[in-house]
Amino acid sequence: MTVDIQRFQDMASWINFMWSAPFQVLLSLFFLFQLLGISVLAGLICLVAFIPINAKLSLAMRKYQQKQMTLKDERLKLMNEILNGIKVFKLYAWEESIEDRILGIRKNRITTSSSYCLCKCNFFDNLVLCSIFG
Repeated sequence: MTVDIQRFQDMASWINFMWSAPFQVLLSLFFLFQLLGISVLAGLICLVAFIPINAKLSLAMRKYQQKQMTLKDERLKLMNEILNGIKVFKLYAWEESIEDRILGIRKNRITTSSSYCLCKCNFFDNLVLCSIFG
């Protein structure tokens, strides 16, 4: 359930960017060409050169985000299971094994989150570098 809500939230925030980004780039290139002339081609070449790098980073970010959502759902299911059967866990002294499972899921989620953040930082750094050198 939370994965679906997260996907819908992500889609809602990026849907307008999908159709407006090409127009923004073309309009920016037009105005820059009016001001700078043919030297705009250097910026366009830089922009095109960074497209494959950003595409790879986007795919990696998507993979990590999907893994993050899967881990989040797994953790929520486990917590729901724990809360529903807390008397049984206490009766048979299974607290440590349950704690180990929760900590394992948290560790995986932290690793995935840090990888996602690293990809996201590199993605936005590439955009800044493209605007500086272009």
